[in-house]
Amino acid sequence: MILPIQIDTQSLGDEFQLGQSDVDSLLEAVTAQARAAIAIEWRNQAKGELGSTRSRYMNSIIEGQEGRFTGTITLVGQLPNMIENGASAFDMKNGFANSDKRKTVQRKDGKLGWYLTIPFTYARPGSLGESEKFSGVLPIDVNKALLKVTEEDPDASLGASDIPGEYAIPKIRKEIKLFDGSLAPEYQNKSSIYSGLKVQKNPSGGSQVISFRRVSDNSDDNSWIHTGIEARNLADKALREVKLDEVVGDVIDVFLNEL
Repeated sequence: MILPIQIDTQSLGDEFQLGQSDVDSLLEAVTAQARAAIAIEWRNQAKGELGSTRSRYMNSIIEGQEGRFTGTITLVGQLPNMIENGASAFDMKNGFANSDKRKTVQRKDGKLGWYLTIPFTYARPGSLGESEKFSGVLPIDVNKALLKVTEEDPDASLGASDIPGEYAIPKIRKEIKLFDGSLAPEYQNKSSIYSGLKVQKNPSGGSQVISFRRVSDNSDDNSWIHTGIEARNLADKALREVKLDEVVGDVIDVFLNEL
């Protein structure tokens, strides 16, 4: 997006007897301050609206310059841009198949296959769960169940019969259209997302609540469909909120007072 800033440098030059070098310096100052103001508001929008992806998104807003009077603000990285612009549903299994962390195995039929173990870490109830490592915050009843099974055996994990009520029911994803136009049919998980949940001690101290799910070339083609990301349009919100006329006016006033 190009955001032109109009300044009547002719009138300013005539009124305050500015030479071309003064006008150029003023334009540079306006460019720098306008870019900074927009970037600050953009980060403020992200700070207010995002959760676990907040830090990555904010750190992906990069300020730069193209030429003397053109400032740039760029959002870099695939995930931040998916958050900003939205993303249609897609099959995560394709990405896992190309991961450098996947393990290669030989199947019984002699063919080579692969698998990848995916960790899901949960924050305890009462936590904001805003760290990027968290998949979510544990429901209170699930946390109580986990505390119960680990009272006698700290290494115990939640079995299907330990998970309370509605949380024991495997999730169902409705039929959804993928980005390539194809349809992924309705799919129900084989078990609750909380099955196998356990408390894992960290080598550096403390612990984390974690479960593991395995994906492989034999996994159901519909088992790892991401349902998409809603566009946040934080850049547009920032541009609507920032008072650019006031920023430009303040820069001009400061510049003229320092002459």
